[in-house]
Amino acid sequence: MKYLFVLSKQNLKLSEQEAINLLELKKHKLADNLLVAEAKGEFYTRLAYTKKVLQYLFDCPVKQLEKSMQDFEWESVYEKNFALRVYGAVLDEADLAGYIWNNVKKPKVNLKKPKTRIELHFMNKKVYCGKVLWNNEEKFDERRAHLRPELLPTSLHPRLARCVINLTGIKGNETLLDLFCGTGGILIEAAIIGLNASGSDINPDITGKCQENLKSFKLKLNIKTQDATKIKQKFDYIVTDLPYGKNTGKMELERLYTAFLSNLKKIMKKRAVVIFPDSINYEKLIKKAKLKIEHEFSYYIHKSMTKKITLLCHPGN
Repeated sequence: MKYLFVLSKQNLKLSEQEAINLLELKKHKLADNLLVAEAKGEFYTRLAYTKKVLQYLFDCPVKQLEKSMQDFEWESVYEKNFALRVYGAVLDEADLAGYIWNNVKKPKVNLKKPKTRIELHFMNKKVYCGKVLWNNEEKFDERRAHLRPELLPTSLHPRLARCVINLTGIKGNETLLDLFCGTGGILIEAAIIGLNASGSDINPDITGKCQENLKSFKLKLNIKTQDATKIKQKFDYIVTDLPYGKNTGKMELERLYTAFLSNLKKIMKKRAVVIFPDSINYEKLIKKAKLKIEHEFSYYIHKSMTKKITLLCHPGN
């Protein structure tokens, strides 16, 4: 099926790649923040930085909109009642809705909670028409770090945590590990979407706090206290936000990251998402570990911190 993905503009590059990797999109194009693509679609409700997903109906130049509205077989997508909404242009929605009204057998309008919500998105001198299938109403903000029983201020925002998991493309019963799990921000999102995930941290106090946070959401995962540089068990995917304490020297961090990346290459079967602080020359360390950067993104946190999100794989992949 062909879809329209309305992406968040907060970080458009990241939003686009999340959808591409999770849904394995092959043929796709981006018009402003509207991603048009063929997809299987089973996993789109996992997306973090997609605002809504629509079934693609048609697209046309702006001048041909009325004809396209008149020619489309609205009966084929109509269910119970409908509403039409326009984005990116000032047009009379009621007039355009008339084409739908005149095309179905028993038309009924419901502006508040329509069963059939048709949207027109004006992008780059074209109009894209779709039927809304899913609105992203995930309550990410209710799972922010300061609202959990055990607080770690550096924990990722839940929306970003979900996104970096999706960047791996993980599905089914494939395995995922967070080697620096902290108080569980990434693992909470992984567990909510039913992934076969586990976590570890070298600090037993931290792993205990991680368990408490998981428990507060009625979630349970395998959490171990162990050194990320010495883990031997292999996993399909690794997703982790590297520690970067303010009082930790740059050289000390580089030694830790170097040892971690060396071990990562041994235990990662497919892909890894590793998040670095921008104060570190991460490209040099990744190259030294003989890993390949498939994609990378900058994510602004505050004036003194921008995180570098890297999607890594083995050379040749």
